Amino acid sequence: MLHRAIVAASLQVRDAVKQIQRHRDRHLVTINTTIGFASCYLMQRLAAFRVENPDISVELVSRDQNEIYGLAKADIVIAFDRPDRLPGVQQTKIFNETLVPAAKPHLVPELSDDPETLAHHPLLHLSSGIHMDDWTTFFDGTGVMPPAPTSEQKFTSFMVCLQAALNGDGVMLGWEHLMQNYFDLGLLVRVGKRKITTDRGYYACLTERSRDRESVRRICGWLGSIADDK
Repeated sequence: MLHRAIVAASLQVRDAVKQIQRHRDRHLVTINTTIGFASCYLMQRLAAFRVENPDISVELVSRDQNEIYGLAKADIVIAFDRPDRLPGVQQTKIFNETLVPAAKPHLVPELSDDPETLAHHPLLHLSSGIHMDDWTTFFDGTGVMPPAPTSEQKFTSFMVCLQAALNGDGVMLGWEHLMQNYFDLGLLVRVGKRKITTDRGYYACLTERSRDRESVRRICGWLGSIADDK
């Protein structure tokens, strides 16, 4: 009799814990993103979302070289690519890729809109993944080929490349939306007027586990509405 009572009580406790856990996590949304997107774009805007949506708790998880946080453990994946190569069951565009050269203000008087002049200046490169040819894309159609970068001009991390530009080590090629705060603060300035918009972009992608959650759809709708220029 005692054994049956203990088993029954244990099952009731287990069920109660599960119900509490489901209730607690009902409005917790996990966003899987990169350090660059989170630092340069999302964190500056997330506070406003939390004020307007106090019932939703947002957890940001960086996937940069962090394999324990797989996409299957996220509700929303912030992905950069072409629309036909995105993960998830549904995608919301955040903004298109617009490439702009940026440098410390004191370097800009030495530069101009002339592509050849720019190509002779130290150019900071992302050397891995789908960004390794960004400078070639930027100069396409100008008749100018960017020189091969030295080892000091190659970076595998966007944030490290950004810091090199902030140090005055050369001209980086960044994404206009991610760089806007640095332009507003005067830490970096655009180099020339040329900018290139590609068919790639940043997207909020719903994972299978979150496709029917209203709180997740609210965040995706918000992410798709905050960019000034889609």
